[in-house]
Amino acid sequence: MQSDIIILRSVYGKVNQKYVLNPCTNKETGMLPSCVKQVDSNGDMILSEKDKQSGQIFIPVTEQIVVQDGTVFDLSNPLQKARWEAIKDCDLIAPERDARDRNGDFIIDGGSMRYGIAVLYVQRPGQITETRVNKAKLINRAVSFVFGDSVDGQKTKCKLLGKSMDNAYPADIEDYLSEYARRNPQKIIDLYTGGDESVRILFFDAVQKGVIREKDGVFLYGDKIAMGVTDEAVITYLKQPSNQKIVEYIKQETYPEYYTLADEDTPMKAEDIKVAEIKPLAPKTTARKPATKTKK
Repeated sequence: MQSDIIILRSVYGKVNQKYVLNPCTNKETGMLPSCVKQVDSNGDMILSEKDKQSGQIFIPVTEQIVVQDGTVFDLSNPLQKARWEAIKDCDLIAPERDARDRNGDFIIDGGSMRYGIAVLYVQRPGQITETRVNKAKLINRAVSFVFGDSVDGQKTKCKLLGKSMDNAYPADIEDYLSEYARRNPQKIIDLYTGGDESVRILFFDAVQKGVIREKDGVFLYGDKIAMGVTDEAVITYLKQPSNQKIVEYIKQETYPEYYTLADEDTPMKAEDIKVAEIKPLAPKTTARKPATKTKK
């Protein structure tokens, strides 16, 4: 939902604290908005002939814009829109209450080592309601995937979530997945719509059997092959074509019963594997030389 109304809110509430802001440069480009113009020695805006004929509203770089909790900017009004464009990149203003910076720290609340800089945040009418409705739609979609799946499919999804429920009752499996869907609907949707299910199962089984192990926060195959620090990073590693030889080695160690001795150099793909009989080694035989008679 796009709204033409922007309301600034203060984290301190309605305490009548006013902030005097000047036009700010964009954090990415380092440039002022196009509606902000430099001034001459008399304090007048420096406008080109094209600017003067454009009919656009311009703000001098020396403009002081006073805001507080509840200040409203109507973007359908050219003057208010220009003022908002001039200050929206100010460090004191967060684009939303829970916005984060590039380091992952909250712009308002900060991180573990420091407090945030911003004290104001943007509120758009209807945005909270829209967010709540969208989440309800996601939950409904995720739960429908769960209830529409077979019992075997549900068990596989539990395995992909790191929980083995092979011996659980079907009702318990559905209850676990539906509760998970309400807490993290997008995760459940990704499991049902993503195309990397076989890779995720391989990763889960390899970790369970110790073929892939975690050491100091890093998933390793063997002693030297680092595959990533998160589940998703390892999945990405396993999906890369350049790593398929390593993937085949992992499959052989994780599912040794699926590979025959004759096929060690050409392992089968996990999705094509069926429970195959292990071919026994043929006993070695040596030809016996015929006995020769010796004359006395």
